[in-house]
Amino acid sequence: MNFISDNNLSGITNLSTVTGTFNDLLTKNDLNNYLFWSSANNTIYNTTLSSNVGIGTNNANSYKLNVVGDAVITGTISGDASQLNNFKLENQNIYTFPPVGMGSTTITFTNNAPQNGIFTVSSSSNLTNAYLAFDSNSTTEFTNTSPYFTTGIYSNLTPYTTTTSNISGSNFSGEWIQLYYDKGFAATSFSLSGIAASNAKCPNNFIVAGSIDTFNWTLLSSQVGVIDYTNNPTKTFSLYNFTSYNYYRLIVTKTIGDTTLSISELSFKGNLNTSFANNDKFNILLYNTNEKQFPPKAPESTSTEVTVTNEIFNVTPSTYYKQTLTANTLQYIIYSSSYNASYSKNLLFNYNTDSGTDVGGHWADGSYDSSGIAQISYKIGTELYYGDWIIIKFPYPIVLTKFRFYSRYISRAPGLWKCYGSIDGVNWSEITDASNITTSLTSASYTILHHFMKNYYRHILIYHIYILDG
Repeated sequence: MNFISDNNLSGITNLSTVTGTFNDLLTKNDLNNYLFWSSANNTIYNTTLSSNVGIGTNNANSYKLNVVGDAVITGTISGDASQLNNFKLENQNIYTFPPVGMGSTTITFTNNAPQNGIFTVSSSSNLTNAYLAFDSNSTTEFTNTSPYFTTGIYSNLTPYTTTTSNISGSNFSGEWIQLYYDKGFAATSFSLSGIAASNAKCPNNFIVAGSIDTFNWTLLSSQVGVIDYTNNPTKTFSLYNFTSYNYYRLIVTKTIGDTTLSISELSFKGNLNTSFANNDKFNILLYNTNEKQFPPKAPESTSTEVTVTNEIFNVTPSTYYKQTLTANTLQYIIYSSSYNASYSKNLLFNYNTDSGTDVGGHWADGSYDSSGIAQISYKIGTELYYGDWIIIKFPYPIVLTKFRFYSRYISRAPGLWKCYGSIDGVNWSEITDASNITTSLTSASYTILHHFMKNYYRHILIYHIYILDG
């Protein structure tokens, strides 16, 4: 059926179908009465039509344009006449997911555009009451009874032996609760609420992951040491995410200090579609940065070294040491594989290079034999390259161009090592130009000034976390 010249349509009103042979479909007031249109090889256009349009379906489903089936577009889809805002991936509206409180584990919206579709809540246990975390009622709570020890650590004891696999290459054990949306969305933040009376039962350590199929997950957020749901019952966390996922899962690896898990509310905010982000950090940093030293001065304050888990991933041991340095109000977080009670890692960054007065930072005793070969199985990433390691998490990404070792005891100085980098603390890439894996340094390599400096400019890479290993 083809639509054509308005001469043939001038006397037609209140029709559901039109037959005949036409060239164009032009503006007519009575076109609002058509239930559906079809056209073979011609142009359909109208400047005033207020009806919704369905292609491949006779139900527009409250959308201005509803297409069922594949659409092949050879031109440009633009958000305005300038044709610059293609697909309108930037500055999208932020929506709440789910859009309203849920009264059951599954709810279907058919008159809530643009968030129509199916929302489903599931959990690793107590599925019947999982929707209570999404009911927009701060007085109700979703609970799991006794899956944790009294310290809050997940028991992993029958019947609570839940592990989520393939989360950016790692596995996480803990009770989980999950939101599914059939159309998917790109979450940019999430909020977690607890009830004051249940403060000890609230999540203390947890992660959020996204997936399109529940088989492969992407780690989006890892939080450790979250406390005080009594005075601040709602915690909101930003997500650096531009990808649309159908499934979002919260995995609680530890409560504040109770055997029972309690969550009052969980919600997400984000965009309806995958959004655009300028990831050209190489040029942004390379052409707008002078070479500087990090940290830029001796720290104003340092914390003690404490053991932590689930802050960085794909490292061995899985429980490691953490120390925070503050310089010019910015925090530098130092992670390391082992600990020495007398010489903390902050001594590596105190700007004291006098080998006679400064002892520097130390790792645990006995990690290497008398010939300097590692006797430990500590490593970074998937490579079987063993040794004590240190990770420096900078307050913002940098272009790493050089580093320098200062040594007080030449025999204990690094001889062979690998240098890695990461932008997320999960996936690690070796910086080959910064590694030394073939010929071990000797005492002659460390000059009378007791230092060795590594410069490399052939491959300038951007890393948020910088590692020496081996």
